[in-house]
Amino acid sequence: MPENTLDGALPTHPRTGEAALGLRRDGRPIWPIKGGSGEGGDPAPTGDPNPNPPTPPAPSDDPAAEQELAEANTRAEQAAAERDELRSVERLKNAKGDAGQTSAEMLAMASVVLDTGARVGELCALRLEDLSPALGEVRIRRRPQNARPDSPVPVEVYPLRRATRAALQRYLLVRRMLMSDVTGGADWLWVSVRGNHGGVVAEGVEPEYRPAGTALQEWGTGRAYATTVTRVNLDLAGTPGWSTLPVRMEQLRRGVAAPELHLVPPAPDAERAAELMDRLQRAARSLAALPEARNAATTGRRARDEARHVLREAWRLGVEHQVQLAALSAGGLLAVDVTRAGWEPELLRALDRALHLTPL
Repeated sequence: MPENTLDGALPTHPRTGEAALGLRRDGRPIWPIKGGSGEGGDPAPTGDPNPNPPTPPAPSDDPAAEQELAEANTRAEQAAAERDELRSVERLKNAKGDAGQTSAEMLAMASVVLDTGARVGELCALRLEDLSPALGEVRIRRRPQNARPDSPVPVEVYPLRRATRAALQRYLLVRRMLMSDVTGGADWLWVSVRGNHGGVVAEGVEPEYRPAGTALQEWGTGRAYATTVTRVNLDLAGTPGWSTLPVRMEQLRRGVAAPELHLVPPAPDAERAAELMDRLQRAARSLAALPEARNAATTGRRARDEARHVLREAWRLGVEHQVQLAALSAGGLLAVDVTRAGWEPELLRALDRALHLTPL
């Protein structure tokens, strides 16, 4: 230190000769900066830091070039979306293994029960056809306990909350991974997370092995739900705002208030179905005429809303998913653009898997 500061004097810089402005808490001096404002801030810049700034490119007058650039941007966005999806699949593969997959399935099932009040048997009977194209509604076929065998089965449609739709989207992604070893029919909505045997068999006979991805049965559903809820209750015990969940699905169902529902006919009306498919083809032509997906959110809004409305009405009427997709294809809408009409991508992948009966 050049000078003794015990008497209160500030030290002097050995090179510039300037006195320090003050002392820091650790005793180090604060030196003045040449050209500074004297208030401890950064020195003010002098002159133009970039005397020759780059000139922004002039807009192109070539429509073909603009179209090519827009298509390139669309392809880049699709590639980025595919990479994000692959990352999410890898995260789900590595996240808690079977426990994470079971939790995703049980969360989706519990959410559907809270929206519909469905029994375990009615829940296990659901197929992919019972989900609306946009995952906005679900179709439940009631199975009253005291109903006569020859009595008609009531069919009810229930709207799904946003949280339920998010849970179904996550579960359909898990379901796609579970279907990798299944080569038979794949249209059941709820499938097993791990392999199991085929039930009780005679002595000396090897039980039939059922791989992960086969249809979930009522007894296995109740056991998986109880195990998952018990673990969740233990993990979240003592958390502010957390209430213990019932460990039986029937207790959860009985606590549901009367949900909103729409009664639908058990069989579609052929004349009404033909009218809706004609409207769907016209909406598909309008969507297919759009040059890029970005315009579907602006200029194609009317066609998009019409397609979604017709899809919902046709699904409520009982028109199968494949018939609706065939109408969109007949209207000129490519398979990669079907989501413009409001289809959920993961549901489309599940339907494709069920149609071709081969692992994706």
